[in-house]
Amino acid sequence: MFEVEKKKLTEQERVEQTNLRENCVIAGRRIKIIFWASIANIVLNNLSTFGLLGASGSMSAKIVSGICAGIGILIAIVLLSLGRFNSYFRYAGGACLLAQFLNYATASLPEGGIGSMLSVLAMVATAVYILALCSGMNETVNEVDGYIADSWISFKKTYIVVAAGLLISMVMVLLPALSGLAMLGVLVFSIVAIVLSIWELVLLFRSGKAMTSFAKTPIEE
Repeated sequence: MFEVEKKKLTEQERVEQTNLRENCVIAGRRIKIIFWASIANIVLNNLSTFGLLGASGSMSAKIVSGICAGIGILIAIVLLSLGRFNSYFRYAGGACLLAQFLNYATASLPEGGIGSMLSVLAMVATAVYILALCSGMNETVNEVDGYIADSWISFKKTYIVVAAGLLISMVMVLLPALSGLAMLGVLVFSIVAIVLSIWELVLLFRSGKAMTSFAKTPIEE
């Protein structure tokens, strides 16, 4: 059997591979920051949602809301800095920043009226943030790990279904004849949303690890 001679990389290809690894180091570290910040944000938000950190509108709830907003702003800034690698991250960062301000404003206002309207806008901004994050992660991680990149698309599709289901259930609550079924739907989709949050954390961790691991691989001669 004749051995097939491996084609050597050109100087341009070597430079591209070097740049890719340098970018992976930077992106991997910043994704890990998003991962740890997201853990703190998800925990505080869920505790606040279930009223474990004080009633809505209380001083403790406002303090927690302020902390969550600060963490969210950190995530937004990191995402905006990742915009140099993929434009979707800029969209995600902008939407995340908007969502934090809207959430904080909502927590500072009484329920109903303007507070409810801002809450809906915050949900829309959060959805835009998540969808843009998924697209950015998919395109960026695809250069080093196709399986994880595809997982972000699966997450994105699932998120759309759950968000739509939750929205429909919330609208159905307004209909007296369907209020019971609607409340059940809100409960189920809320629980699934928590599971999605955990899935998002897993993907963030694996994405950051994949980027930093790839950066350590030697360039083929």
